[in-house]
Amino acid sequence: MAKTGSYIKLDRGLKNNQLWLLEKPFTKGQAWVDLLLLAQGVDKSREYRGKKSIAKRGYVYTSIRFLSTRWGWSRMKVYRFLEKLMIDEMIVVQGWKIDETTLCTVHRDTSETTNDTANETVISVVNWDLYQYSETPNKTRNGSVSRTENETTKRTHNRKYTKKDTEKEKEIGELRSDSPPGEIPERYKGQFKTMDEYLAWRNQ
Repeated sequence: MAKTGSYIKLDRGLKNNQLWLLEKPFTKGQAWVDLLLLAQGVDKSREYRGKKSIAKRGYVYTSIRFLSTRWGWSRMKVYRFLEKLMIDEMIVVQGWKIDETTLCTVHRDTSETTNDTANETVISVVNWDLYQYSETPNKTRNGSVSRTENETTKRTHNRKYTKKDTEKEKEIGELRSDSPPGEIPERYKGQFKTMDEYLAWRNQ
């Protein structure tokens, strides 16, 4: 899936909202967003069939039956959809393997189980940090909200400052012509400590 580097926020409460669940069957796009909403935002302890484990961030702990009912799809359609997402390198389903010879076939190993259970499907979202972002509402003196990234949401800190970034800033008048690439615009220097923080704020 193409990444634009620009994002919107969706509250996870949407997954239980009647506007979201009212009409079925889900579209494929809606099903993909639903998986992101169902994924764990943080690591936390869980108990499944009497066994305790850690529910990892970026993982969806579900079942084909649950998704079939939730999305209004047949189980086979759910299987095919998850296979397509695997082939497109958007998710990984534990116990499923892509045929390395064709790269277009997924083998579901029914003998493999996750956490010693037979009916649970565990899906991990590839590049989860690209989708996970949280804001801590730290109010400043003037009542505005300052954004703070926690350790689990630094999704842009490995990207390099590019010529495209420079051109974009010149276009909106934020970068002086004599400012070198990679420098935080003067008006934002007091607000951001690093260029990565500035880029994360600007591109959201």
